[in-house]
Amino acid sequence: MSSMGGLFEGKILTAPNQQADISDMLSWDISLAPDIDIYEVDEEFIVYQATTMKYYKIGKLSKDILDKIRECSNIGIEEIILFALSQKQIISNETKQLVIQFLQHMLTCQVIIRNNTLDSSNSANEFVNLKSIKQIRPKPFLKLIQLGSFPQILQILSKLVPNLSYRMWKILFISIPIFSLCVAIITMLRFSSSYKTANFWYLIIPLMFIQIIIHEIFHAVCSLRLGGKIRSIGFGLLYYIIPVGYIDVTDNHLLGRKKRAVIALAGPMFDSLAILLTVSCVWLVPSISDVLYTFLMLQFSILIFNCNLLLPSDGLRFVENWVNVVHLRKHSFEILKHSVLRQPLPIYLSRFSFKKRCLYIIYSITATLYILFFITFVLFSYWRVFVT
Repeated sequence: MSSMGGLFEGKILTAPNQQADISDMLSWDISLAPDIDIYEVDEEFIVYQATTMKYYKIGKLSKDILDKIRECSNIGIEEIILFALSQKQIISNETKQLVIQFLQHMLTCQVIIRNNTLDSSNSANEFVNLKSIKQIRPKPFLKLIQLGSFPQILQILSKLVPNLSYRMWKILFISIPIFSLCVAIITMLRFSSSYKTANFWYLIIPLMFIQIIIHEIFHAVCSLRLGGKIRSIGFGLLYYIIPVGYIDVTDNHLLGRKKRAVIALAGPMFDSLAILLTVSCVWLVPSISDVLYTFLMLQFSILIFNCNLLLPSDGLRFVENWVNVVHLRKHSFEILKHSVLRQPLPIYLSRFSFKKRCLYIIYSITATLYILFFITFVLFSYWRVFVT
């Protein structure tokens, strides 16, 4: 999901080496693409493009611009710029530049289209050709398994979930993980002296795989219960080496941020319940306590991993939705990159206060160091399990 708060804040799509000449662009006539819908969610505006199934978060002025284009059906870009300036009531080069950048971006994404450009050799068509657009992924991720036949099963499972109030969902999804962490710590301290190290990976790895899949199923069921949609669910590798499950809940942007926050906590909720089940078995079945103890330590690590704000985790998604911050990691790394290279910030980032930019830089540096440490730890774990 792209974000354009205020007028323009953030990009998902770019078209390298396809920049149109602005002076030529001012003479274009444009209209809104026929597959565009605009929704108001949490007093904010979201553009949905049905063809590409992408969402763009826009500000009030951006919505006014798109409404004006839709109303007129065929309107010149120069007229749109004048309209935007009159709405803003501040005539300045910066405002004009922002409007032009927004229109360029919307042309690139084909949210708006240039009229009378049927000639495929036209340079403007090259500018808005989707094949030339590169999608910037928020994180390196490799999909390995996709469970395409699950939507019908998930829909049935969602009907078994009780219809709780939002307040009740929030209380359960915060209190149970905290309780399970405390119980897990007490159990690990209690049995640490009697724990015997052994190679149980042939048992534990299948169990972990099952837990990861059910973790994502919990996200999906919670999403469906709260009125959301599921595009796909499966298993993959984060940063190409860390095994994780994934669920595509892109359409949940229309649910509102509070519901999205609850959906983000559904996975850690299951991890917490799984920890409580394992803890019970550790106490009740001492004959296999070594296997269960090892499994419990991994479950504890997974729950911490899923709540870690330094990673693209469920915990980070919860915080972003709870405090209504868009692309915290992406913007943090962008600010760090431009600061290190001493490059001017894009306009949508330059509007951040100095204090906010400093906080974003601290976050990006800390997250980078942690990711390097975590990848080293995972590689070392692989080496211990499969080599030694």
